[in-house]
Amino acid sequence: MKSSRVSHELLIKGRHCIFDYSAQSDARDRAQNLLVYFDEKVPLLFSYLQLELPQIPISIYFTKDKMTFSSYENMKITYSVKNSINDLGCLIHEAVHLAQGYKSYFSNADIKFLAEGMADYCRIKFSNDRWDNPDERNPFPYRGFCGYGCSKCGAEFFVFLEEIVGNSDFIVHLNKLLKTDNTKYNDIVNGFFHKDLHELIGEFIEYKDKRT
Repeated sequence: MKSSRVSHELLIKGRHCIFDYSAQSDARDRAQNLLVYFDEKVPLLFSYLQLELPQIPISIYFTKDKMTFSSYENMKITYSVKNSINDLGCLIHEAVHLAQGYKSYFSNADIKFLAEGMADYCRIKFSNDRWDNPDERNPFPYRGFCGYGCSKCGAEFFVFLEEIVGNSDFIVHLNKLLKTDNTKYNDIVNGFFHKDLHELIGEFIEYKDKRT
């Protein structure tokens, strides 16, 4: 019974999320502070993506391991606490992955690039976490294109696309399509930009190179 009471005390519950700091019992204050902000951001994020809120609260488990990942199947984020401004941004990034749930994330490099870029784009939009100095006008620490594995470049790619069309409506449509049929992402891209994904990435790389 004593163990059960201790476990219960190491959970902090909000309306849309639950923080479990049982593996880091000294992180209660950090969990409480993050819950205040993250609990407000979850409905804003899902509304922005025009999705229904998850039927169960998002569970955030503080781990001692130096790793962070999300699990769409059980709406869980395993999180390595940084105790910095990056915490909220990282949680928003992972919450976007929960909203995505793309089945081909690990098998398709294009979809992984879009998924990570969209997640970091929302990270910018819904938090003050801009990876380096939040007061800098340009939040991207690298001028050139780092490659498909760089979520920061992916985020700037979405900013680049937003500037082309003047709004971010394409993100909602792209995300909904990738959730249901992730083989036809170029249909959405062509519909908005009249070019396929690789053509747009090529233009983006040229745009980035001019700024180096």
